[in-house]
Amino acid sequence: SSTGSDRTIRVLDIGSGTGLLAMMAHRYMKEELNNQGLKDTYSVEVTSLEMAAAMARIARATLAENGFTEDEITIVEKHSTDFAVDDDSRKFDMCTSELLESGLLGEGWVPALRDVWLRLLKKDAVVVPQGARVFARLVDSKERVGSYVGPHVASSSNDGLRLTTSKDDDSAYLCGQGPRTTQIPLHASSLFRADSGNGQPAQLLSSRVQVMELDVSSAATIPSICGDRTTTTIFPTSDGQCHGLLVWWELDLWKRAGEASVPTITYTTESTATAEENTKALTDETETWQDHWHQCLHVLPRPTAVVRDTPTELVCHTTDTNLSFEVTNEASPASKIARKDVRPTMISPQRCLQLNDERRIQKMRESIAFALAQQAPDDAVVLDVSDFGLCGMLAALEGAKHVVTMESSSATAMLAATVAQMGNGFPRSANSKFEVLRCHPSDLVMNRPATIV
Repeated sequence: SSTGSDRTIRVLDIGSGTGLLAMMAHRYMKEELNNQGLKDTYSVEVTSLEMAAAMARIARATLAENGFTEDEITIVEKHSTDFAVDDDSRKFDMCTSELLESGLLGEGWVPALRDVWLRLLKKDAVVVPQGARVFARLVDSKERVGSYVGPHVASSSNDGLRLTTSKDDDSAYLCGQGPRTTQIPLHASSLFRADSGNGQPAQLLSSRVQVMELDVSSAATIPSICGDRTTTTIFPTSDGQCHGLLVWWELDLWKRAGEASVPTITYTTESTATAEENTKALTDETETWQDHWHQCLHVLPRPTAVVRDTPTELVCHTTDTNLSFEVTNEASPASKIARKDVRPTMISPQRCLQLNDERRIQKMRESIAFALAQQAPDDAVVLDVSDFGLCGMLAALEGAKHVVTMESSSATAMLAATVAQMGNGFPRSANSKFEVLRCHPSDLVMNRPATIV
């Protein structure tokens, strides 16, 4: 609604990328002015901000290839918080952005919009997208969901191996030891297909429920910088152990505001594999592939028992850049995990999933046992190169008397040593050696050459 002598419609694009949104904004704004007979009355200027130098160069090249001039679209190599306008007359009429990731908030969409509403946009400016909603369903699966935390110490295939930092099984988790969830982007269908992942397919324990909504369409509706906490009561559709939540979001690119002729335009990351109206798709291999924004699995640090039709509270904690959840009911209150038991995560959830894969560990152990059988175990020198000490410990369990395991960082070397010594008691005899070194292979000099690597 540029008025007075200023007949320039200014568009701000946050995060140029390849320049796609900037080009769309300019082209379609010009087309609309032409449709309304205002082509010669107004001009359109797009300012596109890109903080990554390489992407800024790509955006400029893409704009030139598509026939746009720098007077029409200007790429500014800056973070949006470092950009300013000379005076209020240069503020923007519209703002486009695509600051989204699979978890919705991780790229800083909310703080970026809060900042531009405060400093760079006119009071009646339009932003695209305008808001979002987050949905969730409870999931039961020890193998495919619960394996992202732990590692679990009970195992039939790795008899004698303890992937913990102490003898206390419940307090020695390397990953996921906290009161809230850990977020894992994935394709939801991988949880439910029989031919995908470890163990039995996951089971859904609830219908979909909206757990959070945000609105960035005006300065007044931007979420608080202090974050938020919302509680939703759900009624499980089945009995089970809730190991996590399957989470996705809907994005309102445009919301209808009282005009019946103007549709609401919404995009969703919901998988057809879990859509309520398409339960057959749980094993459907023809699901549309989503390779940009996935669904997210939020893994609970401990499973929560749920009972069909019994009220269960789903608590959503929101910050500017993160969502996390708690699932509580009378049988499993949130206080079950005491604050004193909360420990920092020492390995990634993906690494934890590997360490919980009993088939993988068993195959590794069989291979190491075969290699040791080709020579006398007392004479073997096993060199384990940067594997958290896992293969070295498996070799020791199979009778190797001299094991050297190396890690490139001090933190992982200390963790490997703690697991080996405190969790497993290596070395277990006076005539055995189990060494954990912080070094690169190129820096290591051994008195006796390794016979197994």
